[in-house]
Amino acid sequence: MILAFACIATTATYAQKTLNSKQMIGITPIVCNELDLPGDANRSLTQKLRQISTKNGFGAISSNFILTANPVVVDKQMTPSAPAQFIVELDVSIYVVNVSEQIIVNEITTTVKGINRLENKAFIAAINRLNARTPAIRNFMEQSRTKIVSYYTTKLPKIISNAKSLAEREEYDKALAILGTVPDCVEGYEAVVDLMSQTYKTKLKIETTALIQEAKSEITQGNYDDAMDIINNVNPVSPNAKEAYAMLDKINNKIEAEKRAATAERLAALEEQKRQFDLKRIDMQKQQQNNFELSKLTAESAKEVAIAQANKDAEIAKNDAVLRTTLYKLTR
Repeated sequence: MILAFACIATTATYAQKTLNSKQMIGITPIVCNELDLPGDANRSLTQKLRQISTKNGFGAISSNFILTANPVVVDKQMTPSAPAQFIVELDVSIYVVNVSEQIIVNEITTTVKGINRLENKAFIAAINRLNARTPAIRNFMEQSRTKIVSYYTTKLPKIISNAKSLAEREEYDKALAILGTVPDCVEGYEAVVDLMSQTYKTKLKIETTALIQEAKSEITQGNYDDAMDIINNVNPVSPNAKEAYAMLDKINNKIEAEKRAATAERLAALEEQKRQFDLKRIDMQKQQQNNFELSKLTAESAKEVAIAQANKDAEIAKNDAVLRTTLYKLTR
């Protein structure tokens, strides 16, 4: 139904303990517009779900898992005293939903009350009583974490196969987005890192080849500044980055003496960019003498592409009527 979602990435704590990146699981908080709530109360519920997510070690990206909620009015009345106030009591059911499978992974219901002289403010006051750090909600999210990890462990061969198919069709960003949803703690994650690295390198090689051809064309026409601007867009991780950087010497040799001083600073900046990457790669080799750790250098850059693609899809997902209808039906 949907390729990828994104929510705000954040460092979170759980039970007085800071979670590392391997313990972070991607999930996307979404609230259905169809809920019988005032508009501002709906926004408050969305914010509460984000807090429940981030404060319990969830965040970043998920292509499958959504955190949603369905508040049901248990009681609503007005106080007889003056000034009269609204008292609202809600049963808020919180769900973790697997969108692709259209199933509820986990759920919990908690009762909250709010009071205010304005009805919509009473709803907000009730929703604000939801506490992301209560033992019940923390336990609910920890159970959800276990089930999500189990899901990815089971589905990993299919995820890898789908990513390979997308890469073969040169849909590299989508392939990286799918791989980027897999948590580091899943058994067999090494295969994900390897495929992310391979996919990202292939993507970069194609992009760099196009940039090289474009730079060559500018050099032929004597547009050396434009050629350097193009080379500046080459990612140092690219397998054929050396070929692009070698063109700097060619440009330098062609630039007239009076122009060299004006372009020296830019040439130095490009050389420094290449040098910094080489130093980083050498440092990685010294610290970790195995192929898996070395491939993570590229995989980390690949994750940035995955996040960018997920953010694009997230904006579409937030307004996806089919998705919201599905969530609404599942949680009624």
